[in-house]
This record gives sequence, C-alpha cells and structure tokens, in this order.
Amino acid sequence: MTGETKPKAFGSPSRIDLDPSRLTHLENNALSRLSAMRAERDVKLGPTPQEGSGSLPPTRAALVAAINDTVLAEDLDSFGSTEEVDEVLRRCAMVMVGGTRRLRLTDAARGEVLRAAWDGKPLRLLLDQGAAENEVAIHDEQGDAGGEAGESSEAVGDGVPSEARRTNAWLRSFLQDTSRERAARVLETARPAALRAATTALERLWPIRQAPASVTGGEGTAGGINVPLPRPQDVRRLLELAELLEPLRLLIGATGAAGRDRFVGRERELRDLRAFVDALASQTLSEGMQRGFRRALDYISGAVTARRARVLVIEARGGLGKTALIAKFVLDHALAAPGVPFAYLDFDRGALQPRDPSLLLSEVARQIALQFPVLEEPLAALRLGLRSRLPDHSDAAASDPYVQFRDLVRGHLTGGSRAVLLVMDTFEVVQFEPAAIEGVIGFLDLLVRDGFPELRVVVSGRADIPDLRVGTEGRAEREHYRLRALTPSDASDMASRLGRELLGAASWKPSWSRAIAGGPSASEAQREPLTIAVAVDLLSAGKDDAERERIAAEIQSSAARGGDIVARLFQKRLIEHIRDRDARKLAWPGLVLRRLTRQLSEEVLAGPCGLEPHRAAEAFEILGREIWLVQSDGDALRHRPDLRSRMMPAMREYRREEDDKPGQLFRQVNGAAIAWFGERKDLSSAYRAEWIYHRLLDGEPPEDMHGDWTEEVSAFLAGADEDFEPGSRQQAFLLGHGSSSPLPATRLAELPPLLAMEHLARTAPDLASLVDSRLHARLLNLRLPDLLNAPLTSTAQAAACALAVKTGAWRLPIRPGAEPGQWWEEQLVAQRYLRARTLPARPPLLALRLAEGDALTSPHALLHALPQDMAAAKLWGVPGFREADEALAKLLRSRSIRFRRQDGAALRLAMLFGQQSFRAATRAWRSGVTSLWWGSSAPTLSASEARALYDFIPMPTGRGKQSARMQEVADQARRMAYEGPNRIQAPAIGTILQSVLSNFNIREEGLGYGTHEAVRAFAAARDEEWVTPLAYAASRTDSPKIGTKLLKFLEFHDAADEAIRASKGAAGGDILQMLRRADEGGFLREALVHIGEEIPAETDFGFLLEQHAAWRSAIEGYLQDLRLEEPEDAGPMLKEADSSPEDEAS
Repeated sequence: MTGETKPKAFGSPSRIDLDPSRLTHLENNALSRLSAMRAERDVKLGPTPQEGSGSLPPTRAALVAAINDTVLAEDLDSFGSTEEVDEVLRRCAMVMVGGTRRLRLTDAARGEVLRAAWDGKPLRLLLDQGAAENEVAIHDEQGDAGGEAGESSEAVGDGVPSEARRTNAWLRSFLQDTSRERAARVLETARPAALRAATTALERLWPIRQAPASVTGGEGTAGGINVPLPRPQDVRRLLELAELLEPLRLLIGATGAAGRDRFVGRERELRDLRAFVDALASQTLSEGMQRGFRRALDYISGAVTARRARVLVIEARGGLGKTALIAKFVLDHALAAPGVPFAYLDFDRGALQPRDPSLLLSEVARQIALQFPVLEEPLAALRLGLRSRLPDHSDAAASDPYVQFRDLVRGHLTGGSRAVLLVMDTFEVVQFEPAAIEGVIGFLDLLVRDGFPELRVVVSGRADIPDLRVGTEGRAEREHYRLRALTPSDASDMASRLGRELLGAASWKPSWSRAIAGGPSASEAQREPLTIAVAVDLLSAGKDDAERERIAAEIQSSAARGGDIVARLFQKRLIEHIRDRDARKLAWPGLVLRRLTRQLSEEVLAGPCGLEPHRAAEAFEILGREIWLVQSDGDALRHRPDLRSRMMPAMREYRREEDDKPGQLFRQVNGAAIAWFGERKDLSSAYRAEWIYHRLLDGEPPEDMHGDWTEEVSAFLAGADEDFEPGSRQQAFLLGHGSSSPLPATRLAELPPLLAMEHLARTAPDLASLVDSRLHARLLNLRLPDLLNAPLTSTAQAAACALAVKTGAWRLPIRPGAEPGQWWEEQLVAQRYLRARTLPARPPLLALRLAEGDALTSPHALLHALPQDMAAAKLWGVPGFREADEALAKLLRSRSIRFRRQDGAALRLAMLFGQQSFRAATRAWRSGVTSLWWGSSAPTLSASEARALYDFIPMPTGRGKQSARMQEVADQARRMAYEGPNRIQAPAIGTILQSVLSNFNIREEGLGYGTHEAVRAFAAARDEEWVTPLAYAASRTDSPKIGTKLLKFLEFHDAADEAIRASKGAAGGDILQMLRRADEGGFLREALVHIGEEIPAETDFGFLLEQHAAWRSAIEGYLQDLRLEEPEDAGPMLKEADSSPEDEAS
C-alpha cells in the first residue's frame, strides 16, 4: 500500500461491511496488521489500546471509525494512507461482535475526532450519504426475528453480523439526527434487537456529548459534541419493555402497533375480555351497548362489590390456542394509545418465584415502571425496599409496600377509575403446589386488601382454580370462562391465513380451508387450532394441486370417521412424507421407543421393522432430519412429547397388509424392547426406567413392579403417564411414582391409597405444616384408614403419621416411620404436638416413647417442636422443660431463622410457657405482627386479647390521617375489651400490638409481674394450632349442615365482617377459614360446641372436641397457678448487638 489516499468515496454505510467470503480473510488480515505494528512500533492493541502521541486528526479513516461502533481493518485501508490508518489502529481495541472479531475506537479518540470535525463538511457528507440505509438496518424485520431466535451471530446482507450493522446504523443516526423527539418516536416502536443496538451506540456517544449548562460534576464533557441524545436509561427501559412483549409478539406474528398481527378468530372471546377490562373502545355498536348495560349493573350492585378487584379465570386444555389468545389480549391493551397499565406474569418462566408474594409485587412494579417513566424512581425505591427487608421482617415499622404500590398507581395512573390489568398465565405450573398457590393467592389478597377496584385480574390455566372461586374483602367472586374450539367460520379463516402464508395467496384455495374446518356438524376436535395447523401443514406439503386436492378429501374423510383426527393426520404425514422408505419403517411404529439410538435401531428395531442392521443405522441418521417428529438428545433421538401422546393410540392399532391383526408390529417392537432393556436394567436407572415403561405399555399389572421401582427411576419417567389411557392402572402407577409435582386432588383421589401416600410423601413436603390457611383438597380425600397395614416405604410411613396428626385422625394406630429421611422431622414435630395435647388420653396415634435419639436438626423443626415439649412439661409433667426452654432461647437469639407465617403459633406457645425463652419469643413474635402472622389479611384483635393488654394499649399522638386512624382503632380496642365486638380487623392493629409489646421493655431486666402476666394471657387467648386438625376432622363427617350452621354462628358473633357474607355462596365456605375466624374472635370453643351438636361423639371430631376441652382446662389451671406464684425469671438480657431497628425506635 502506498502513502497516497485511495480515491474511494464513502457512499453508503453498508459499503464498510464486506461479504461473508472475505470475513475470515479480513479478520486474519487485521490480526496480522496489529501484530506487525506491535513488532515494528511497540504499539499495544487489543483490550488496552495505546492512545499515541497527541490528538487523533480527523482524517477520513478516523471519521469512518468514529461514526461506526466497530469496523474491520480492511475497511479503513480504503479511506486513508497507511500512516493515517495506523494512527487509527493504535487507538482501537479488538472486540467480539456477533461471533466476529472487529475493531472499536476508544471513547477518548472518538471524542477527539468528532469534536474536531463536528462543524465540517466531510463529517456531514459521510453521515448524509448513509441516512437512507441507516433506516433499513435499524428496522430490518428479518434481522429482528433472527436475533430474537438466538441467531444474532449470523451475518446478514453483505456479511456483517446483524448486531454490528444495527449498532453502526444507530450510532450514525444519532450523530445525524438533530431532533431528540424523532429519535424517541423511533425507539418507542423498536424491537429488542434494535434497542440493544441503540443502547450500545449510546454507550459510545454518551461520554463524549456536550454537557448541558445546568449539569456539573462530569456528566458529559464541556467540549463535547452538541447532539440531542436520548438518555441511556430511557432506552434500557424501552428495551426491557420490548423484551417483555416480544414472546407475545412472536406468538401471534405481531409486527407493530395493536391489531397488526396474524391472529385469526376468537372475536367473541376478545370482545368479552375487552368488556371485562373496559378500557379499550368498543369495536361495534352492539358491543358498546352490552358494555354500557354491564356498567349499569355494576353500579347497581356497587353496595356489594364496591372497592373490590375483579378476577376472570380462563380455563382451556392444550391445543385450544389459549396462549395465543392471551398474547393477543395483552398486546391489544399494551399497545393501545394510551396504553393500559398492565403486568404479565408467566409462571412457565423459571425466574418467577410464586412462593414469595413480595417477589411477585417486585416484578409487577418493575413492569409498571417500564411503561410509565414517571413512576420509575418511586417504584425502584419500593423494589429496593422489598429486596433489603431483614430476613425476620423486623422492619415492620416501614410503610406497607402494597399500600405504597396502590397509592403510586392510583395517584399517577388510574385516578381511581382507569383500569389496571394483571395477567397470570400458565397457572397450572403453580396451581397444584400448596406453597406456590398460597404465595400467589396471598399476593393477590395483599394487593387488594384495602380496596383496589381498578384492578382487573385475568388468570389463565388448564384447570379451574377453586382458590379464586370465593370472594374476599378485596376481590369479588371470580368470573369463569372455559375456552372451546373455534367456530367453523374462525377455523376456516385460520386455515386460510396459515395456508396463504405457506403457499401464497394465489395458490391457496378456499375449498381447502372449508375441508379443514368442516361444517357446522363437524366435531370440536376438528376445529381446534392445533388440528388446523397440522392439517394445513400436511396439505401444503403436497407437491401439486392434484395431490393437495386428494389430501383435502382425505382430511374430510378422517374427520367424518371420528376419533382423534390429530393422530390420524400425523400418521398420514409420517407415512407419506418421510421420503426414505427405511426411515419410515423405523419411525412407525418404531418410535414406540421413547428414546432411540443407533444401537437400539440395530439391535431392537431392525428385526421387527424388516431391516438389515446396517440399513437400520442409516435410517436412524435420516430420521434425525425429521425435526417436526423427533428432537435431538445428545447422540439419541427423542420422540417429541407433544406428538407422542396423540400418536400412541394410532401406533398401537397400526396394521400392515401382512399382519394378522391390528397392533401386531407394535407388540413385536415393544416385546423386543422389554427383553433388551431387561437384560441391562441393573446397568443404569435409565435402562431400568425404560424396562418398566415398556412392561406397563404391554399391559403388565403395575403391582408387579413395586419391587422393581427405585427413586432414581422417577426422573426418567416424568411425563410418561400421558402415553397411557386416562384412568388406567398403568397411568395411575406412573402418576403416583413419576410426577415431579403434586397431582390435582381429583387425580390423586383416583390413585390407590398406598400409591397416593407414596406420591404425597415424595412431592408435597409443604403439606406437613400444622397451621394451614385453607383446607387442602388432597388431604380431604386421603384415605388414611386404608394405610394401617399397607407396605409403605419408611418415608411414606412417616408422612402418613404426620398427616394423620395434622388432619385430626388421632384415633388411628398408624405407626411412625422407622428410618431418618424426608418427613422424619415432620413426623417427630407432629408427635410432640400430639403429646402436648393428648397425653392423658393416650390416643392410638401417639407414639408414647419418643426416643432420646430423635434429635431434630433444622431450625424450623426445633422452633415448632421445643414449645410442644415445654407445653407437655408444664401441663402433664413430662420431664425436660429446662432443656427445651434453654434450647429454644438459644435458637431464637441466634437469629438463624427466617420466620414464616406458620411460625407465629409456635412463638405464641413459647410466649405462654417459656422462661428463658420468653423474651426472645415475644420479641420474635412482635417482629412479624404486621407482615407475617395474618398472611394477606389485616391483623386482628379479639376481645379476650384486648382484655389481656388493656392497661398497655397506647394513646397515639400526632396529627394526620394515619394518626387519626390509629387513635380510632386504639379506642375501639379498649372498648371491645368489655363491650364488644368479639373481633376487630385493621392494618393499624399490627402497629398497636407492636407498640404494646415494645412498651413492655422486654429487653430490660426486672420485667414487671403485670406485664409478664399480660403477655402470657394474650398468648393463651388463641388456639391457632388446634384449628387445622379440628377443621379436617369436621370436614370428614357426614353432616351436610356443619358449614351452614357454622356460617350462621359466625354471622351472629362477627356480623360486621363482609368476608363472611361473601363466602355464603360457597356452600358454607371453607370450614378451616371459618374456625380460624372464630379463633381470631376468641370464641373458638363456643363455635366447636355449636357444630358438635351435629356430629356424633365417636367420630374423630368428637374425640378432638373432648381433647380441646381438656387442653383449655389445663391452660386455665396453668394461668391460675401463675397468678398465685412469684413471677419466674424471664431469661437473660439480650445483647445490645441483638437489637433490631424497631427496638431502637421504641
């Protein structure tokens, strides 16, 4: 290369970027150039480029490097002499962009060049020449789709990686554009790939822009370039919002504003969803009239539903297009002008943690902030507060984050009337996990606790959601929507849309759409979106119109025969469209093997399929190309699960011309698989799993396989139950042993009792808690008497023992599990609980010898067991009180526990009986009084609790609405102690209780006798740990009047409570929730006696009623004895270092 400048004009931006065939050559060329420069000039290039001596002059080569994010070394050779290019290279770093090595000018050098050339014509000429192509690169839809599919490293157009091309275009566009508003408009509608490129471009330009006159402290430079750049944080916000919406866009082929997509049909469903939210304009006159009529009805019924959020549940099984409908619904509302504030929670995303309501609130706040920048800072502060909360929630004095969120949304977005949309999709993922569903329902109830009528909640799943059926104080009874197949008209429209996309509008015939959709008499299965998509794909694969006409006629014929049309369509596609004959033989019905390898093809399938072993191996390789049918799994092929369950019945019945009867080949293949895997069953759990699977497929009784099953096999057979006939013993066996999450109650009830218990023991350890918030249907259907002599594993035996205690089946002689493992500690806690409450009666379930070696290790197990041991010692004279008391005091002072809602009852018990542990337990209970013990409901106070604390209820001081409310509640609490009502519930109760317990100075020595007695009497006023077993025992009785009778009793004693009236329509409501409400009001005993009139004494409930009376009598005796004694030592003073922020404040 000579020292003369080459006469090549810049032209367009894309001319910097060369074709793919030259990329490797150019990369190597660049590295060679850099290596030579290092050797000759001792220049450091790469991650730490050398700045050189003096400023970089604004040569054409320097300008090209400065107005692009990255370039190739060869590009610069076209724009300057060797010396000029080398000066640029000295100030470049080697970076990887889209899998390609490229050069990037340092920020300092870029600033020097652009400042020096800012007002000159050469820079303007270079920028103007590429303006049109900047727009093309920025809005390249094909590149967007590829980038979103994970192909950002692929070069596009002239060989430049799409990521590099976009970023270069954005950087040049920012430099050329003199209107910040125009850039903002472009960014508002950009897709994620474009926004990522814009963010990178801004990172290059932001440090070198000219700082505004009002800005000091180095944000920008005083001598920077004068260009109106958008703020990087604003672009990052738009990027996060676009990434949230992009999966929904891809689902329905949305390309821009609302309505521009490939979604077809579902007009009625979309109309109903629009009416539910009532934020978008009506699309027809009739729709507007219907919505007006509904508003009038809502206004009339406002006395009942006022201030309540509304909930709509959409239920649909797989294949009906539920996910696409939700995507269309969300995008229509999100992209409308002005947009509806929304949050979209897809529980299929592993990042969502449904067990923790605060994490769900944080995600909702994040999404709202992305849509409305005015709330970005306050919602960021709210999220920071949620993340920084202390593990024991002791910062309860801080403002309620749910109240903060509602106030922010109402104050800035809704004005008390504009709708806010919350969509929870794929709810089936969390629906059958107790802790997860409790977290989600708790989040909803906390969100609406004090009224949030603007909130519209849409929940989408594969089953109904009983937990949302009954309304609460904050949300109305849910509306239910069951999705069905498409209408014939919508089905035809969908087929036409898909067919025109595949073949072109001119080639697709309307008659084919009608054949696929069927007429009014066609089955719903024919009009399912999945069926239509398969049929269109099959028909479009025909090589000409004549073949397509034949396929259309066969589709009509298949539909007329009934049965599973999808299975027949897949069979037809497989048989006719796997072109290689041997691969076709291998696939049908060779894919009865769930996971196919070359070895299995040769040794198992070759014979039954009529292939030579070497041809079977070759066919295996060809079959791997049929990606619509199989998935690659390492060196194996796996039959796609979504197709397998639909194709299995057809494979079972397949009959070749030479077969004597249907299914003959299927049985041959399956028998060969049983023999092959059986010979290798001891080599690995994977082989053992397939051996068991194929035996089940052969119809072998599941009872014969209990001895062959191991825990390791479960993981390999997860989901295999879908290959079997619903309700069959084989399916039940796999569901019980193989499902990784708890089965729905209806499915669990179909399992044999032994299998059901084994399943719960493996999948549902969360069910062990002795303090439930609602009845679990799984436990209501549990047939514990059938397990007395069942050959359960030790883990299942321990689970049966623990659940028998929890559900009040105390008269059953279920023996404890004998070996440590899962449920071992839960069983020991349950036995200690039972001993503390029934020792004099010695029920059959009680293991009288709790071995000395039954040591508990987990903090939560100790937290729940030690207070039971203390109670048994104080009430029944069991030895070991001092040891238990000291151990609990040590545990609580260690701060090693993150308290959960269920822990409040155990801490109350320690407050009642503890000596050394008394102060620590009181302080721990106080820490969760506003945020934990009542879950999503506001804290409560009963008349008996108010009487215990009467002398210590504070007199709130200060001004303002909050202080006035505190004063009102405090006055009501003092009145209720002797005048009623039995129970009050308000958020201020938590603050009052916290203040009362703080005023006891429980960290000081010399605790007064009066305060000591008051705390114990307060703790004794509740029987929280009795409610759960009593409720399950009552629910097992045959009396249909219990729920109604209990509801009327509650209405009489707690008439002001709206939630009780709201539950009236649910056949009496949840007995556990009603008994808990009675316990909160201090009249649990009266409620039990009232419903006990309907229940025979010889039932479990009758036995528990007797034991509860004995317990209350013993508690009263214990408290009476304390009044006659000197107050015991309440334990050593806590160290100052142990104090919490709230202690210091108090």
